[in-house]
Formats: sequence, C-alpha cells, structure tokens
Amino acid sequence: MELSESEKKLLKPIIYTGRRFYIFLAALFALLIWGFYAWYTQLRYGLVITGLRDIGVGPPWGLYVSNFIFFIGMAHGGIAISAAVRIAGLRTYKPITRIAEFLTPISLLMAALSILFDLGRPDRIFHLMIYYLERLGQSPLVWDWTVITIYFTLSVIYIFLLIRKDVAFCVQHFPRWRWLYKLLLVGYIAEEKEKVEKLAWWMALVIPTLLVLLSGGVIAWLLGLMIARPGWYGAFMGPYFVVAAVASALAAVIVVSAIFRRVFKWDEFIRPEIFRGLGNFLAALMFFYLYFMFAEHITMQYPGPQPTPELSVSQAILTGEFAWIFWSMTIIFFVVPTLSLFTQVVLKKFSLTVTTMSAIAILIGLWIKRVLIVVPPLTRSLLPYPIGAYTPTWVEWSLVIATLALATLLYTLVIKVIPAIEVKQD
Repeated sequence: MELSESEKKLLKPIIYTGRRFYIFLAALFALLIWGFYAWYTQLRYGLVITGLRDIGVGPPWGLYVSNFIFFIGMAHGGIAISAAVRIAGLRTYKPITRIAEFLTPISLLMAALSILFDLGRPDRIFHLMIYYLERLGQSPLVWDWTVITIYFTLSVIYIFLLIRKDVAFCVQHFPRWRWLYKLLLVGYIAEEKEKVEKLAWWMALVIPTLLVLLSGGVIAWLLGLMIARPGWYGAFMGPYFVVAAVASALAAVIVVSAIFRRVFKWDEFIRPEIFRGLGNFLAALMFFYLYFMFAEHITMQYPGPQPTPELSVSQAILTGEFAWIFWSMTIIFFVVPTLSLFTQVVLKKFSLTVTTMSAIAILIGLWIKRVLIVVPPLTRSLLPYPIGAYTPTWVEWSLVIATLALATLLYTLVIKVIPAIEVKQD
C-alpha cells in the first residue's frame, strides 16, 4: 500500500537520510569522543582534576549534580505535558505529545549518567543495590533511586503502549527496521487499541499526579532535609522544583517542536496555535517561578537580630561572587523572555521566533539556576570554615557538553525509527 502525501511528510525523518544528517551525527560523535577522553582523564587522576573540593575549600557538588537536577526536572515535565493533553482531551496539542514523551526516558538516562560522573569511584554505585533494603527507610538517596527507577519503568511502558499502532504501520513500509519493529510488536493484535487507550489514560493520570509530585519531592528532599546546609533546609524546595521541572520541559518541547517544524517542513502539523498556547503557559509558570525566587531571598535576607548562614548564602548570590551570574540569569534569561511572552498575550500578537527564542533563553536560565541552587550553599558552612570557591575545569564542562550531545544523539536516533508525530491518529 502506497503512502499518502501526509504520511510521507510525517515519516520524512525515517524515509529521508541526507548529507546533513551524517554531518550532524559526526559532530555529536566528536563531542562524545572528547567526553569519553575527559571521563577517562577523571577516572585516571581522580576528582582532584575537577573544581570539586571538600567543605571549607570548595563545594563537593557542582556541575554534575546541577545537570542531574536539570535532567530530572526535564523528565518530570515531559511526561506531564503528554499526560495533560491526553487527560484533558486537548487535541490541538496532540502533535507534540510524543515529542514530550521521548524527553522523559532520555532525560532520566542522562540524569543517571551525571551521577556516575560525580562519583570518583563509579563502581560504588552497586553499593546502592547491595545495601538497598538496609537504607530504604533512612537515606533520601535510596528514595530517589527507587522513585526514579519506577518512573523510568512506567514512562517506558507508557510510551511503548502508545507507539505500537504506528510501529505496526511502519513495519509494512520500512523493511530495514523490521527486526526492531517486530521486537516492539511482541504480542501485538489489532484489537488491542481500545484496551491500550484505557490503560494509557489511567497511566497518564497516575504518572504525573503520583510520580511527578513524589519524585519532584524526593529530589527536593535531597536538599531540603539537609539541616547542615544553609539555603537548602526547609519545606520550600518541593513546589520550587516542580514548577521549574514543568517550565524546563515546556521550554524544551517548544524548542524541539520548532526545530522539527522547520527542518521537516511540518507547518501543517505543528501549527502556530500550539506554540501560542505553550508560550502562554510557560509565561504563567515563569511568573510563579520569579515569585518563588523573590520569596526565597526575602526570607533569607531578614533572619532576625543575629546574622545567619542563610543570609550569607543570599548575600553571596545577590551581591557577592555569584551576583553577576544571578542578575545576568534573572534579567536576560528570565525577566526579558517572560515579559516577551506576556506581551504577546496582552497585545494579542504572536511571533513564532519570539516564542522559540524566549523558550531557549528560559531553558538556559533554568540550567544556570540549578547551579546556583547547588553551589553557593556548599561554599558556606554552619561551622567556622573559610568560605569556599568553585571554578569548573575543562573536564567538568566537557562531560556536561558530552551529556547534552548524547541526549541529542539518542533523541535523533529514536525519531529516525519511530514517528515523532502520530501517523495513525484516532
């Protein structure tokens, strides 16, 4: 059976492989090779070649843990966006649901990889499994590992169920991937559609309401339960992290959708009203996030008659060594793009370019904010230690860039074999 013109457009990433695709892959592989070299260097000489240090000299956590928190947030928001579209019946946004869904498992893998980079002895990750039951009720790290593992499993099952009807369609037209499609179609019958839809609806309800909030809370508890760390301890971290997670995923979906729309000429599928709605929601979330930032520092700035370590952290961020990063991030990457999105709502004018550039800026800003959440509190201590300092080395930057390159590579390979937009829609 011949493909229709609409199907050919939707399947363009699978059908067409041009020269630019191989150049793009070569660039990603070059970044990965450099990343492997950086990791080899770190494993050979130890974490001493990074900017990470003991308390009193520098922070024991830096870019790696910041990257971990960023990708965890991306994962939470990705599946939440897809689930919201399914549960609320927002059919206008259906073309971007799979784009959001693919973000989740890939982001979770990158989060796990970031933790491996942070370990001087990566083999000790197995201790988490060996002593799992002993530490289950004691360590937030064990809670974190448990929830993320469940989240990864459920999100993969959720995606697996939803791609099967498209995979069944593709197996008839792309024999070179038949072995993979057959593997994904184990036990498939055409009559499973109704049952799959019901199961997917319930999973869409459970995953964001239970796991996004729970795992978002667990990541926040990793910081918020540390009474010895000024700037972290408190109940504020949970909602702070959840809003940032959804905002970062929303910004990423806007950016990726805009790239696909341009590269694959998907103007008729990913229409401007999708970007308009996503941009409006992103602006609302960023107003909440800016308020949370204000609330955070207004609380830390007025500790009472005695100066506190929390005040020291806040001053380091607002007027100290981190001030240039904080204010650049706040104005350039938060306030300006948020007002740009809000202005479009007020004036009832829409620009795809403005929306996409605003989303890119916000995405960068939210990554920088993760660094400011992690590093400054670790340079100050409740004990009379000297103030620490942190400058990431080439090894850390190389591994962060390699992680982003690997995420891009995995996403590229996925859409090369699985349609990024549903072909066989209801």
